[in-house]
Amino acid sequence: MHSDHDIYDTDLEEEVFSDEDTIDEPIHSHNSKNYRILKAMDIRRLMEEDISKTSTILSVSTDISVALLRHYNWNITRANEEWNVGNVTLARRLILVATSTLVGIIDTVSAEHPIFPLLNILKPHGKLVMVCEPPKALELPVFLLLMGRKIMGGSIIGGMKETQEMLDFAAKHNITPEVEVVSMDYVNTNVF
Repeated sequence: MHSDHDIYDTDLEEEVFSDEDTIDEPIHSHNSKNYRILKAMDIRRLMEEDISKTSTILSVSTDISVALLRHYNWNITRANEEWNVGNVTLARRLILVATSTLVGIIDTVSAEHPIFPLLNILKPHGKLVMVCEPPKALELPVFLLLMGRKIMGGSIIGGMKETQEMLDFAAKHNITPEVEVVSMDYVNTNVF
């Protein structure tokens, strides 16, 4: 037996528990705030859009965008602001996020630089290949090599096979070096 003043309204119950698909319609609460029920696919799509936006705005790879967004609790504005500040500690934090993620690294830096961060990013059995010669001997953290079963090697040109592949690729795609022909009487003058 229901009266007009009954607190329990059966029509409301039918609306709330109906099986109709009303996902796209906002739900109005008693506080007049709008809420939207998100499906897993909606969340994934929104996350992919955030990653794409961050990658585009900062001109970085998607991996770095994901690391930044995770580090700043998916706050796009804060991630962009911190990246643009050029904070050195941010770069260190990103390296920690990226720990043990790469299978191989080709190091082409000929200046003096630490090897520890590079070895730290490598997965177990990862390879670090040096194709440069720094001016001073580098400190080598042997413990990281041993514990991660990581391999470090190097080559000045990469080997005859790789050099030939590079030359063939350049010829196929019409990639040529810039050549400046200088006469003999001009050789000893200061070009700079």
